[in-house]
Amino acid sequence: MRIALAGPVHVQSLRPWLSGDGTTTALTGMAGRGGTPATELASGLLRRGYDVVIVSLDATLQSETILGGTQLRVCLGPQREHGRTRDLFRQERAYVRHALQREAADVVHAQWTYDFAVAALSSGLPTVVTVHDWAPLVLRLKPTPYKAACFLLNAVTFVRGRHFTAPSPYLQHKVQRVTRRQVRLIPNGIDDAFFRDRKKPPRRGPPVLLSINNGFGRRKNVHALLQAFPQVRRAWPSSRLRLAGYHYEPDGLAERWARAQGLTAGVDFLGEVSSPTVHEQMDAADVFVHPALEESFGLVLVEAMAHRLPVVAGSASGAVPWVLGEGEAGSLVDVRQPTAIAQAILGLLGDDARRAAVGARGFAHARQHFSTTAVIDRYLDAYRAALGRQHDVLHS
Repeated sequence: MRIALAGPVHVQSLRPWLSGDGTTTALTGMAGRGGTPATELASGLLRRGYDVVIVSLDATLQSETILGGTQLRVCLGPQREHGRTRDLFRQERAYVRHALQREAADVVHAQWTYDFAVAALSSGLPTVVTVHDWAPLVLRLKPTPYKAACFLLNAVTFVRGRHFTAPSPYLQHKVQRVTRRQVRLIPNGIDDAFFRDRKKPPRRGPPVLLSINNGFGRRKNVHALLQAFPQVRRAWPSSRLRLAGYHYEPDGLAERWARAQGLTAGVDFLGEVSSPTVHEQMDAADVFVHPALEESFGLVLVEAMAHRLPVVAGSASGAVPWVLGEGEAGSLVDVRQPTAIAQAILGLLGDDARRAAVGARGFAHARQHFSTTAVIDRYLDAYRAALGRQHDVLHS
């Protein structure tokens, strides 16, 4: 069985599955646009012995680059940096469609509902689409031409698609209501290797808070965390807040805003960091804070729980309460209120036993529900349904 994944991917993370002399150039930077769900899924399928084709895009390429390995083939096409929204990513969609038809996988799994999904659905191949966010809300919170183009492609996907999955009940219900189709609930998963069965060491030195977000907009709501942090520092003057992700680089959008508000004391602006660095930061942190107003899943929450890192997040933030076991695996608060965020953080920092207990419950919850092993079989069932062979066994 040959499975094609169409969507953003971290090509560098798949290096162990690739071979040949042509990989070095394409594996620099963020080749494949970056996409953790597809990357983790690909790794899990490869470990299970399946042949996998990945079709993705990269803005640094002028022409197609193909990387190969024994089980894995990665096809990267060029992505325009300017003008692609005006024609709804027509050139990019044409490349993805052509590459999928050429590679002739048995089934295609498209990530997100935008350019990759529309291209996959037009390929003529059996296609499963995973809906990773809710386009109407994303457009409302960030009304840009790019988001408007995505909204239109999302509508096309919902009309043409037949087989959908969603990573949370929050998103599953929305998609079912619009498409009038059954939507499989399949959460995002992370590599089983992340669930190391060990206790988080006791804190040594000043308390460290960590937050990882991509974007400094209204939806991510990091403004509220920055406003909450001075309250934490009044109780713990040496505490540090580390912010990672794009827009959080030194002198970037977030730091400039914080500086204008007088909110930079004790804050480290890390910018985008590699996957190994993320894990190092999580190991070093005492509390993970996720102030987003809405998430359709929130894979970074699962990564934090896998590190036994207690999480503070939004009680009404889309899928977040479900991911955190309705509060059993983390602290849920009104993240619109900086004081509520600060109080939740202080409650964890001031009680070592409670902090350890919350981290342990999060670890157990994430390992049971969100490990790759827990989700691969569900995806294989979705592929069988798309192929019309629900009762067949997929052989590697």
